[in-house]
Amino acid sequence: MARQPARLLAWDHSPGLCTLPQDLQALWLAQVPVMTPRLVQAVRDPLSTWLAAPTSLGGQPGMIAALHTGS
Repeated sequence: MARQPARLLAWDHSPGLCTLPQDLQALWLAQVPVMTPRLVQAVRDPLSTWLAAPTSLGGQPGMIAALHTGS
């Protein structure tokens, strides 16, 4: 545990988590190639607009996406 801070990025960052409602799981599984870009866009667009605003951070976010299936 004591060594973990040395592995962190050298700049400030804040992780975020966006979840897909369980009611949409069946739709997601039936249409993964169609749903994936839509989900990414639904998260990326508002976050990019909000974080780029001068009253916010005034920057461009970097994003990494990972799908956790829970199974």
